Amino acid sequence: AGWVDEIPDGLVRALQEGHCVAVVGAGLSIPAGLPGFEALLKQVASASSVSLALPDRGGYDELDRVQSCLADLVGREKMCSLMLELLRSPQPLPAKAEAVISAFVQVPFSSVVSWNWDELLDHSFVLVPHNAQGFERVLTSDASPRAGNSPPETPLVKMQGNLRDPQSVVLTQADYRRRDLEALTFLQCLYSSRVVLYVGLSLRTTGVERYFPGPGGSHYAILNDVSEEQKADLLRNFGIQVISYDSVATDFQGNALVLEELARRV
Repeated sequence: AGWVDEIPDGLVRALQEGHCVAVVGAGLSIPAGLPGFEALLKQVASASSVSLALPDRGGYDELDRVQSCLADLVGREKMCSLMLELLRSPQPLPAKAEAVISAFVQVPFSSVVSWNWDELLDHSFVLVPHNAQGFERVLTSDASPRAGNSPPETPLVKMQGNLRDPQSVVLTQADYRRRDLEALTFLQCLYSSRVVLYVGLSLRTTGVERYFPGPGGSHYAILNDVSEEQKADLLRNFGIQVISYDSVATDFQGNALVLEELARRV
């Protein structure tokens, strides 16, 4: 009905060939009622009786600085414990969350790269560490849709670490400095060797352009309510072709609709 863009043949082909990687963000988790980045920081601060000032319309880099200050005040172990509790998946999942997660695991991605801390996907994929060993697993994994490759064989790397292992979690400015080169090298290798589908990431660029692919690539993103001008910008600057959906007309279920169609097409 014109509420969702046509799915590009190139994306379907990449999935059929077994080298499409999903890169996921908080938009995949919001249907489960889990807090987004800003809300999570506010809730951690509130639970710790810490005063927190969030920047108006801040980019990810500014929010990372707020997160770092909060971690210094609260302490790594306590902050990870609070975040784990705040991001606990409700059981049973709300219907919209169940729909999008069920659709996601039906799509034969070769691997999954998550910027989330929640555990919504942990039991459907093989969790690998966010270090050279885990990155290698992601870069060398191929899906085999026609051979019946199942999601439990598919590696999942959490770029911000695993809350159950507080020392692995990227919280402070020092953590970011320590892991940035390795993470950037991994992402550059990923963009040059795989086709990426972004799911649940807003792709607001303030301060995090370094984590995006360069122009000339062939990647995809499911995004809501994107103008033609925004689509052109993302394609020109980052090689990302947008599959946009009307959030109101689809009742905010565009991710599930696109993923279900991809699973059918592959």
